[in-house]
Order: sequence, then structure tokens, then C-alpha cells
Amino acid sequence: MIRILQFSNIKFKLMKTYQFLFGLLFLSILVVSCSKDDDVLEFPDNIEGVWSVVEKSGGFAGVNCGYEKGWVTFDFSKKKVEIGITEFVTTGLCEIGIQEGTFDYRFKEKNGDHFLLIDGVEWGLIEEADGLITVDGNIKTSGNGADFFVYTLQQ
Repeated sequence: MIRILQFSNIKFKLMKTYQFLFGLLFLSILVVSCSKDDDVLEFPDNIEGVWSVVEKSGGFAGVNCGYEKGWVTFDFSKKKVEIGITEFVTTGLCEIGIQEGTFDYRFKEKNGDHFLLIDGVEWGLIEEADGLITVDGNIKTSGNGADFFVYTLQQ
């Protein structure tokens, strides 16, 4: 009878040890997997305001489409981007291919380059120079591609 109690007591202690180790492992995984996304950039002040898409180039067909200022607009605020589209660019080869509406957006940094994400979808490399913004869909954080569009925006 004493042997049965000793075996039962050892089994109970062993189960408690396994439960403790499993809990510790679960907590470790939880802490490691909930790390902050360090490559998310702060909102750059020079991009705030209304920008018009003035050119769309590239894609599989190799299009090069110019747009009048105001036809397609990106209104960047600190937390949202509002995309407005007129009826002039919703059909044909130069269809803008962008959904109208208000979306969350953010910037990511990789190897010194900056990338635009709208509603969690990466649009591509974003550069600002001489009053123009270029969003190159062929260059993404996952690597370079082809047959994507390059959008040029002007304020």
C-alpha cells in the first residue's frame, strides 16, 4: 500500500512539473510572437495633404497614361488616406485600377527604402522628390518584380 502511495505521489509531482513547463513554454512563445513591428515608420509631414495621380505606367501591357490633376486624388492625413476618383479614368486601357474610399495606411522601412501599405496591402517603394511622389509597385519589401504599375503623384 505504501508503494502505491509513493508511486501515485511521484506521478502527481511529475504531472505538476509537466504542467509548469508547458505553461512556461506557452508564455515564452506568446511574449516572443507579440513583438512590436519595428520597421513601421512615423508619418512624414511632407506627404500630408492632397496629391493627384498624374501618371500611371508599366503593367503587363506597358501602358503610359497621363491624368489631369484632380482626376484621381490621394488625401493623406495622419491616420487615413482618402482616395477620390472621377468618371474620366474608370474605363479603357488607362483605367486607374484603384478603389475609391477611405483607408488606413502606413509606411515600412527596409534597408533604408520606404514602402507604402494601404489597408495592409503593400503598394511598393515610395519616394518623394521635387514635389512628386513615386510609388513603384515593382519594388517591394519581398523583392523586385515586373508587370506592376508605377504611379506618379503631384501636390
